[in-house]
Amino acid sequence: MQPRPPLTTRSHRPTRFAVAARLAALGALATALAGALAAAPAAGALAARPAARPAAASVAARAHPVARAHPVARAHPVARANPVAQAKAINLRASDLPSSMHWTSSPVGKPTKAVAAAQVKAASCLRAAGAGTGDPFGASGRIGGGVLADVSSAQYSEKGSPGIPAANSEVVVVASAKAAAADLHAVTTAAGRRCIAAQFRVDSSAQGLSGPVTTAVRPQPRHGVNGGARVQMVESAQFGSTKLAVKLYNDEYFYVVGADEVTLSFLNIAGPFPQAGATAAVNKVLARAATAAG
Repeated sequence: MQPRPPLTTRSHRPTRFAVAARLAALGALATALAGALAAAPAAGALAARPAARPAAASVAARAHPVARAHPVARAHPVARANPVAQAKAINLRASDLPSSMHWTSSPVGKPTKAVAAAQVKAASCLRAAGAGTGDPFGASGRIGGGVLADVSSAQYSEKGSPGIPAANSEVVVVASAKAAAADLHAVTTAAGRRCIAAQFRVDSSAQGLSGPVTTAVRPQPRHGVNGGARVQMVESAQFGSTKLAVKLYNDEYFYVVGADEVTLSFLNIAGPFPQAGATAAVNKVLARAATAAG
């Protein structure tokens, strides 16, 4: 897959489940696993940092001023602004991520036919779970059907790493705040989490990683409608014909601010992305979203 600069207004940009960006990270990981990881004493050798304990995440979330939820019925002023520019201004930046690490950005490529088909299936799955738009959180990356703009950040990974840990975000501007709130509810249901897990399995299997995926709702910094949501996916995978055991963690944060749908994805191996760093990045992105919503 030949990489290219991220697209911001077409369906091939990294999607709601951070598909293209995640594939880039998983692809780099797969390459590393084929060599360096096989000689490492444990998969944890590639982990960025030990994960913070859940209690630390709660403290970090309480220490940040909680954004006031936007009433669902309130009209969002998308008509007076350029929705693509608005989404781009909100998205994750390298400066939002922990300064203790050196971050590099990379372009992402067009998803394969199998991944693209899985995107469409995920969107349909979430609609069946109660989503309010035709493409909840940009699942299939299609503009229209109430979706006005769909813009992703670059893929950020620690410099010198095999693509892990990694982070990226996506902002989708929709026509209805009520529909956006329904999208948020859908991804937090048991049925919605199954949609997400199925998508993640397709992403990783495209890079030679296969295994069962579990999902769980975890605490998150509270912003926007109903405080948002965080879904953690853990895949106990085996790599290729070597059957090398790998545990992948993907934490996805979902928020609705007015009619803006914001997703942040944090991918790591052996343990979750460092919680304090994820919390700080989420808070910065959502502060920009609140400013954009007015």
